Amino acid sequence: MMSFNNTTVVQQTQAVDIVMEPNWFKIVRLTVESFIALVGIIGNFAVCFAITKHRKLNTAPTNTYIRNVAIGDLATLLTSFPLGIVREQFTYWPLGKFTCRYIFPLTDIFFGVSIWSIAAIAVDRRRIFAANVLRLPPRSLTVPRIVCTTIWLFSFLAISLPLLLVYDFYQPTDEKPKCSAVWPKRDLRFIYSIAMSLFTYVIPLSLISVTYFTIKRKLYRSESFFLEMDYHNGSGTFKNCRMGLMRARRKRFKQIMTPVVVLFAITVFPLSLFRVVSLFYSNNPVFQKYSHVMFRICFFFYLLNSSCNPLIYSIVSKRFRQSLREVLAWGS
Repeated sequence: MMSFNNTTVVQQTQAVDIVMEPNWFKIVRLTVESFIALVGIIGNFAVCFAITKHRKLNTAPTNTYIRNVAIGDLATLLTSFPLGIVREQFTYWPLGKFTCRYIFPLTDIFFGVSIWSIAAIAVDRRRIFAANVLRLPPRSLTVPRIVCTTIWLFSFLAISLPLLLVYDFYQPTDEKPKCSAVWPKRDLRFIYSIAMSLFTYVIPLSLISVTYFTIKRKLYRSESFFLEMDYHNGSGTFKNCRMGLMRARRKRFKQIMTPVVVLFAITVFPLSLFRVVSLFYSNNPVFQKYSHVMFRICFFFYLLNSSCNPLIYSIVSKRFRQSLREVLAWGS
């Protein structure tokens, strides 16, 4: 995937003794990463299973975005994660020309799909939580489906298509085959990397954060308004229902959005920072020396990002927890 396969490759121009982890630590790390990936695969599959199986979940427009996130994360864990391990463990490319030229760059789509689907969830939550009605009217699934399709198309055009044009499979004389991006100009790689940092972290995080604080302010203002009305005019069944609605929405908002925003901000930041820093310090001996260690840290955090979202949904939703148990029982 783009995050740790394609746009964070450090080009070495001189011999530097790169700090590598001991073999015992590498075994432990790969074991932990594989376990996290397995948990993420089961969890994301359970989310897709729950939304598809249960009619109430399947007809909720927000869950269309949640399923899109789960599909992106599931595809990342099933394709990008193993390809990243292959790239780490081998000094050459053992999977052939077709995988190098087409499959490897295309896996970057899943990164964009997951992130922008989370942004779409935030925008959709903004519309729902801002409503001052006791019950939202039924909503069509047409708009969420169009948005999800647009996210997939945008991720392909903006993220994977440029890599399809520059990725090459080649075999130097008396050496084993290589697979890497061959940019015709260094400026193009610079522009692409900066654009990816903006499109996959800065812009979506800004959108999510603004939406988050807008919803929070709206809910607190609504609750304060109804408290003041209750103080001046006395209690009533209707006002109690409105107060209960505001409090229930604020509680659910905190349960869902807060961990999603915090998880995204923390786990994707090291990767975005590493991508930008590598543009300016890729020839720095100190940076090259510790590049592998920094790279593995970014890899680990992004792996958490793809695996932990189902845990958030499971904590909040009883139906998601039930579906997770069904998936585990079916697998056993």
